[in-house]
Amino acid sequence: MTETQPERRLELHHGSDDRWPDRFAAVMFAFAIFAAVVAVVPPWRSYFDKADDAVSMLSIPMVPSFVYVTLLFVIAVALRRRLRAAWWVLVVWWLILPALGRLDTIAAGEHLILASIGLVVLVAALVLAVRVRHQFVARRVPGSFWTALAVFLGGGAVILFGGAALVVGFGDADDYGQALRYVFGDMLTDLGRVGLHGDASAPWWVAVIVGVLGTVVIVVAATILFRPPQGSRTLAVSDEARVRAMLRDHGEHDSLGYFATRRDKSVVWDTGEAATARAGVSYRVIGSVSLASGNPIGDPLHWPVAIQEWRRLARDSGL
Repeated sequence: MTETQPERRLELHHGSDDRWPDRFAAVMFAFAIFAAVVAVVPPWRSYFDKADDAVSMLSIPMVPSFVYVTLLFVIAVALRRRLRAAWWVLVVWWLILPALGRLDTIAAGEHLILASIGLVVLVAALVLAVRVRHQFVARRVPGSFWTALAVFLGGGAVILFGGAALVVGFGDADDYGQALRYVFGDMLTDLGRVGLHGDASAPWWVAVIVGVLGTVVIVVAATILFRPPQGSRTLAVSDEARVRAMLRDHGEHDSLGYFATRRDKSVVWDTGEAATARAGVSYRVIGSVSLASGNPIGDPLHWPVAIQEWRRLARDSGL
């Protein structure tokens, strides 16, 4: 026991060095907070309304929009949960596309110093993200991508055509096509890309309606895409039998052990299966949290391995 216990403890805490998802999430949280401040401070909002502000040139786009703030917060939470889908969104939307934009700016001979520094920053972040991609281990629920994409595109279409109708009715667009281009440009800007606004304009409340609906669409689509797997909510017969056997043999000092026998729980075993298990952790998934029922069950000598397996399962599931 004295030889294996340090090894188990080292293996159990090895994941504490696996922190790059947390760091990427912290950066996105910081950008989200800054974008929220920019959106409500008029002088800053006026400055960041232009696509060539210093922050946007040196890093990711900074847009004074609550839709964009919501998008940043959502992706930060998903990165914190180590979701591979969030890693893909980060790499494509906030690293590759802005880097291509810096190349285009440099090719046009504009803002050469800022664009060059920004390109180096984005490429360095992209290389780092690729190197640590194995730390984003949580997989999405099968089928969630297509459902989320349908919600995103369907909701976006409703906002686009409905917003264009409002611009035609209450703005100064010459025709419906011009109104469509105006709303589409606003939608791209809210998502962090430079839009093509054209010559149309509309009352402020039209932009508010488009922004609120856009926020709702993003939250719903992200909830679907990044939702954790629920798994089975019924304790299997073999698992229940093994739980009761372990409580009989090792549960005399655990007054809360009976919680593990509830049939709305799941159990993860130290060996991966009930037949050979020596210890286990009873848990229940609530939202995006894996809530253990109490102490592990079974032989205390094997609790560290059971806890490690529970933590691994939670991390792989984005919990």
